[in-house]
Amino acid sequence: MKSFCYSHTGSRSNNEDYKGSSDFIFVLCDGVGGLHNGEIASKMVCTSIIEKTALYKQNEITSGLIKNLVNEVQSELNQKAQEQHELMGIGTTFCAVVFTDKELICAHIGDSRIYVIDTITSNYWRTTDHSVSGELIKSGIIKNSKSRKHPMANQLTRAIQANPENALAETEIQLFKNIDSRYLIFLCTDGVNEVLQDEDLIEI
Repeated sequence: MKSFCYSHTGSRSNNEDYKGSSDFIFVLCDGVGGLHNGEIASKMVCTSIIEKTALYKQNEITSGLIKNLVNEVQSELNQKAQEQHELMGIGTTFCAVVFTDKELICAHIGDSRIYVIDTITSNYWRTTDHSVSGELIKSGIIKNSKSRKHPMANQLTRAIQANPENALAETEIQLFKNIDSRYLIFLCTDGVNEVLQDEDLIEI
């Protein structure tokens, strides 16, 4: 398996993306736009997930375990914000792919995406954004091609965010069997989504 990564601040003054990986897990987080210290949340969530999964063998990883670990990380973020009040409200998106000995686990919260692409047929699957426009597309109210022009396109409906009530965002999980070398797994933040339609991305 080969892996590559690339990050660019673009036109923004601060890059709040954070990525990490180990032998069998790849994680990408993006600090929630408009909130202070988003880069702290993205780094903490990403590194914590990597550290926690490292305590397990690859054949011990399950989708249930991944959900539990993400919940642990969210609780720890909430606790840290309780101790350092200036961190209250910091948030991040989250997406991860985990290669177990039986399947590929795709987990996400927010609008950072995972694509699973068959490089032979160009067929693909991707996560559904936890955003206002993503929910409208899912329900069939608007088409994907119109989503960028929606006035609430970038408003998230789900994210990891420090809060005093210790409310936890639910991790959405998708499982894939028989993933082999014909497949390309691509993780990206909304900086890519805002520029490229799915068809353009797949062609590239």
